[in-house]
Amino acid sequence: MLTNTRAPRFLLPLILLAAAAPAQDDYDERRAEVDQKVVRKLVAFGRRATGLKQAEDARVAFQMVLDHYDIDQPTARKGLGFRKVGDEWVEGKARLGDTVEDAKKAARVRREWEKTCKAVGKIHGAFGMELLADGEISRANYQLERALEFSPDVEEWHRALGHEEVDGFFGTGEQVAFVRRFREIREKARELATAAYEVRDLPQSEVPKELRPSGFAFYGARSKHFTHWVIDSQEQARESVQWAERARALSHFVAGDAISKATPRNEKYLVILRTHEQFETLLAQSPVTRGKYTFEQAKLFGGSNYKVGKGWAYIENQPLEDSADRVVGHTVRRHFVGRHNDGFGEGCVHAMTWLMVGTLKSHFTKLQHTVTKGMKPLQRRPDDWRERLHAEVAAGNDWPMAQIPRERIDNFRDSVRVKSWSVVLFLMARFPDRWYAFLASLPDVKGLTVEQVEKCFEDELGCTVGKVDAEWREWAREGSRIGRATDG
Repeated sequence: MLTNTRAPRFLLPLILLAAAAPAQDDYDERRAEVDQKVVRKLVAFGRRATGLKQAEDARVAFQMVLDHYDIDQPTARKGLGFRKVGDEWVEGKARLGDTVEDAKKAARVRREWEKTCKAVGKIHGAFGMELLADGEISRANYQLERALEFSPDVEEWHRALGHEEVDGFFGTGEQVAFVRRFREIREKARELATAAYEVRDLPQSEVPKELRPSGFAFYGARSKHFTHWVIDSQEQARESVQWAERARALSHFVAGDAISKATPRNEKYLVILRTHEQFETLLAQSPVTRGKYTFEQAKLFGGSNYKVGKGWAYIENQPLEDSADRVVGHTVRRHFVGRHNDGFGEGCVHAMTWLMVGTLKSHFTKLQHTVTKGMKPLQRRPDDWRERLHAEVAAGNDWPMAQIPRERIDNFRDSVRVKSWSVVLFLMARFPDRWYAFLASLPDVKGLTVEQVEKCFEDELGCTVGKVDAEWREWAREGSRIGRATDG
């Protein structure tokens, strides 16, 4: 006789629940055991760092304990300055003190942290791989992601998470696409930096009438899109328009089709002088070159502009050794971002001169910038900017991203400048098809609110400003894996 061995339909949910309960209990028990092991490692490190008077390192470990493992862990709570009042922790006076500057103790703590990270990474990684083998995909992913926070270079965990690889860097599809695009931009900039464009020498008879009263000999050159009059030599005039064409080509490469919507001023020609004395002489001898300013006002600036028919002429005082940087900066400012928000516009100028020339000399601030208390005036060298940025990111006082577009050009602060430079480079690669439209969407600084800035991020980039800032910070911080992948 055949027997029906299947359970009645109404019993199936009960059977499934009974089976799931032990599995859940088993997971919870294993998860708690893993968390306890990790907490012991982090707390032990925190105590060692405290004993060596490296309080900042201890705080990092204790904060990790509270953020990810045990919000009531007493050593971590007390180490971060909390005290127990009844059943609640309340903020009290911090007990760890200041970090003592001692190179040997700092080096020892760094070695201890490396050991701790390796051990914690193994704990999470082993549990993650076990869960993966059991088919617990979402739980496994969480453990493997935690493992990579501590040991970011373990290929097995990256592959288990489905991360893609580019030249030894493993990351999500978005991260790998970012690295590839950033490298493409760098490579294109190097290629264009040596590109040659057709240039025609201009005869002395075509020297603009506005320049003749100065008595200077000007040399002119014209390319497809630019006309420059330079005071040095015919060779310098040719080289100047070459750099302008190169900058224009890179602008179109990084902005794509979006640049076609830009409406820069109609530039008739650019005048390049080499000294402030030459600049003052031209202003004095040819009043029209002062534009709307008096001589006393105009000579305070590094350049001038004035109407020529339906277009504009620009005068710039460019030291010969900085001429490539200054021409690229001028071209980007006047033909690429001149009508857009100054906060990110300045960053775009810096991004483009760094990409093409490797320097950061050009800027369009009208007055002396404010120096933040305790900060040295900013040197215009990439390594100094990177060092400043690393220090501010590590201290958590880098300029808020939503505040960058609200910075006035007449008093552009250094902390804004270094972050705007870095953020624009990030946006170019992270949002290659949308970043320029985002820049164009930002209103002028006058009356601009944080809420308006946040809306532009969400409307144009599809991300909150907080998410973009977090992604940028992960790339920009010192020692970043993804940051190293975009170097070179």
